[in-house]
Amino acid sequence: MVDRFGPPGPPSKPEVEKVDGHSATVTWRRPSEDGGSDIIGYCVEKKEKKAMRWVRASKKSIAELSYEVTGLTEGIEYEFRILAENRAGFGEPSEPSMPVRTIVAAC
Repeated sequence: MVDRFGPPGPPSKPEVEKVDGHSATVTWRRPSEDGGSDIIGYCVEKKEKKAMRWVRASKKSIAELSYEVTGLTEGIEYEFRILAENRAGFGEPSEPSMPVRTIVAAC
């Protein structure tokens, strides 16, 4: 039997909330196209605005539509994007979020 589904479409462009010196909370909406198979999770990727490479921000698949990204560096601009996963695998990534700068804590 051949599976009749493909990977999901991209989720919505993520919004970034609650930014502090070392973390940011990223939220998004489900993709409009699930590829014919239920969405089983999401992957959040991050990159420094000046960098070329996206890196995974979440070690495990995320079931919710938000995620707190930790381990960020103070005073750096970051962008985030989301990939949805179904039984066929990961789909195309979302558009990147607007760049956000982490806060530098006053001494």
